[in-house]
Amino acid sequence: MGIYFFSETRKVERKLGSMYISANYHRKITQDDLVRVSHINRVSLNTLFKKNYDCTSMQYLKQYRL
Repeated sequence: MGIYFFSETRKVERKLGSMYISANYHRKITQDDLVRVSHINRVSLNTLFKKNYDCTSMQYLKQYRL
């Protein structure tokens, strides 16, 4: 049960970052903004993005804007 909860929490944290990008891509978004909304540190945020999107959070933002 503990591992399931942890993995679900990570999905929510990653989703918060990607949802923030979707809603605010036209504004200046910093790594600190994404860390703040997802409630995890930079390393964890980028690890989650790399695992799920094959890029860092800032690379995801750049791709999303294209």
